[in-house]
Amino acid sequence: MPQFRYKAVNGAGEIVEGTMDAPTQRAAVLQLNGSGLTPIRAEEARASLWTRPIRFELKRKRAPSLMSLATLTRELAMLLDAGLPLDRALRATLDLGQEGALWRIDRVLERVQGGATLAHALNEAGGFPPFYSGMVEAGEASGDLESVLRRLAEYLESMARLAENLRSALIYPSLVGITCLGSLAVFIGFVLPQFEGILRDAGVAVPMGVSVMLGIVRFIAGWWWLIALVVAGAAYWGQRWLQRPEGRRAADRAILALPWIGSLVRKTIVARFARTLGLLLQSGVTLSAALGIARGTMTNAVMRDALDRVAVSVREGKGFAEPLRRTGILPELAGQLIKVGEETARLAEILAKVADIYDWEMRRSLDRMLAVLVPGLTIVMGVIVAGVVGSILSALFSIYDLAL
Repeated sequence: MPQFRYKAVNGAGEIVEGTMDAPTQRAAVLQLNGSGLTPIRAEEARASLWTRPIRFELKRKRAPSLMSLATLTRELAMLLDAGLPLDRALRATLDLGQEGALWRIDRVLERVQGGATLAHALNEAGGFPPFYSGMVEAGEASGDLESVLRRLAEYLESMARLAENLRSALIYPSLVGITCLGSLAVFIGFVLPQFEGILRDAGVAVPMGVSVMLGIVRFIAGWWWLIALVVAGAAYWGQRWLQRPEGRRAADRAILALPWIGSLVRKTIVARFARTLGLLLQSGVTLSAALGIARGTMTNAVMRDALDRVAVSVREGKGFAEPLRRTGILPELAGQLIKVGEETARLAEILAKVADIYDWEMRRSLDRMLAVLVPGLTIVMGVIVAGVVGSILSALFSIYDLAL
């Protein structure tokens, strides 16, 4: 029977840990509940050093993941629900694992012990998403911080799963693209020069396409340092240009105008914005404040500027759905659904449905794009290689014509 290592909170608010035998993780949780403990974690014990597979990992400094923040948030919610005061719950999250250290909970704890609210402590500690402290502030104001933290954890977990699915979906086409480029480079760099020597020895003119490709290879081999400098300079100035507001807007406007990619980017941003805004409204944040917080999820400058104009209309009492629809940043269906939600006083609920719809639309669009991209790369490489090989074969056949 599998063995599970658990951490839980007892009736006195103390953290206890140990191991237990249970057929499944759910059974382990039920046993803990039956013993009067509030489970925080129940994970299958890892194999010993001798039976565990050896893994080599490259350690690198990276930003904490959304899943680590989701884990931290869920642990904090469970500790508060078990009756621990906020400072003890924060201290416990540091003792439970690395998530607390990753997200600077020690700094948050210092500020909370100094009399600051959790929301203010999160803002001062830094590193948290912009909507996170806004929802925590709403939870503290409503006196229902535990429920808000649970909803936050669920939201962060869904966002982390979506990001992981996107990364997994892009692995295969990336490998295909790298393989195609590598094969083409080997063919042009090593195979074509051999045929060039054969044709020149036979007194046959090298085909134009082969000469052009070989000229490009020789130029790259002879002037690689100049090419590297030009690429580095272009990357530097391009980055500087994108850091300027007008450059960022021009680039984001061009992205939205791209076929397929622009639609995919728009659906992704709309889904994230709608889910964040709906969650904020559900947690008791006012629409005006929620728009300011959800603005941080708008990674496209053009869409963010349009949302700023909508926020002004909301503050002036001109409504939300109609000014948002007029900006044109949302698909027509999303605009109509939000209008219905505003008219029926179900805006938070409708926004969650909009997010579900465009999450599904985004995944479907991505699947279609990848389904076309992979064979498209193969076909393009095949056409290039077939054209070059055809030219070489034509030149080789001409050798026999000369001999006759």
